[in-house]
Amino acid sequence: MRKSTQLLGAVSAAALVAMSSAPAMAEGIRAGTVVTNTVTVDYQVGGVDQTQIEATDQFSIDRRINVDVTFAGTGGGASAGTPFNAAPGSTGGPNGVALVYDVTNLSNDTVDLDLNAVLAADVGSNGTITAVFVDANGNGVVDAGEEVDFLANVLADETRQVTVLVDIDIDADDAETLQVDLNANAFVAGSMTAGGTGTEHVESGGNSTDPSTVDTALVDDDSTLSLDGARDGSDTDRAFVEVDAANVSVVKSSLVVSDPVNGATNPKAIPGAVIRYCIAVSNSGGADAENIVVSDSLPGEVNFNTGTIERNVTAVISSGVATCTPGSGDTATDSTGDTDGGGFDGGTNVVAGTLDDVAGSTTSGFMFEVTIAPAVLGTTTDTVTAALDTDNPD
Repeated sequence: MRKSTQLLGAVSAAALVAMSSAPAMAEGIRAGTVVTNTVTVDYQVGGVDQTQIEATDQFSIDRRINVDVTFAGTGGGASAGTPFNAAPGSTGGPNGVALVYDVTNLSNDTVDLDLNAVLAADVGSNGTITAVFVDANGNGVVDAGEEVDFLANVLADETRQVTVLVDIDIDADDAETLQVDLNANAFVAGSMTAGGTGTEHVESGGNSTDPSTVDTALVDDDSTLSLDGARDGSDTDRAFVEVDAANVSVVKSSLVVSDPVNGATNPKAIPGAVIRYCIAVSNSGGADAENIVVSDSLPGEVNFNTGTIERNVTAVISSGVATCTPGSGDTATDSTGDTDGGGFDGGTNVVAGTLDDVAGSTTSGFMFEVTIAPAVLGTTTDTVTAALDTDNPD
């Protein structure tokens, strides 16, 4: 405690000292508050009460800087402490990655808070931070005037919510985890301007005895996360974004079902033979593959067999060959241009159809049959021109 003294006159009797002081200070007492402490002394001379004397000391509550950043959840519904699952190609917004953080000024003074959002250095190569903003209307997207790089005049004990938008690259791998850190750093209230410039709070080097002087102490812990250290006036918290991708592959194989000579016994791919195409769609990722559309352009050597489309059939892949099980799926309508379930468009010679969602680690098949067109044997007419030898007509 800072001290002040006042000279007391010599006394010939014992002095009774009484102390009156303010209540014990709490961490929440505002910086700059002047604490006054007065001591009174009663004494006697020759058994006669003398005039009471007193001395007063004053000091100011110093500035205690502490900041807390806590991941609060996401615009997509994930709660704090739970990884947010995002598909490759997701962009910031209600259906993308909108990460919400609570930023609280635990200081006993008003401060400006500089904001920095970064992807942790060791991960996150397949993501990009696109904006930091205060979502005033709660719609999860950046509206005009909402994007910020600092928070101005954050009162003591005040909490403000900050949203960080992250885009996920289309080629991000399934189960890849991005770590998104938001740091808030305390600056002198009213000092910050656009671009994150201002007067940063630093630890005071001395201990002023002047009641009009407010020293600064940085009391924050080290979160061990990026941009944050012990007693640096800042704090960081981390959100986890896990990529939930479908890893889709397709294998197409053909099987000779019958031919005009051998029937179904050891058939050959000769003109007039029936060929079954099996298209196997596999998903080795963690997310469902959705809205699957199969489109197959037939070559001129084969003709589509009406009524042979089946979708969502059991399909297996062995040694790179796809095999579909007839009768295990849904029979599709073959009307021209009907791709709701499946169909054949004679104008474009395209067989098309849909598959139901394919879950991770599963395979679904789309199959149909064609007939090899009969051979068309062309004729060749050769024109021979005889050159007459006028010198030797024979």
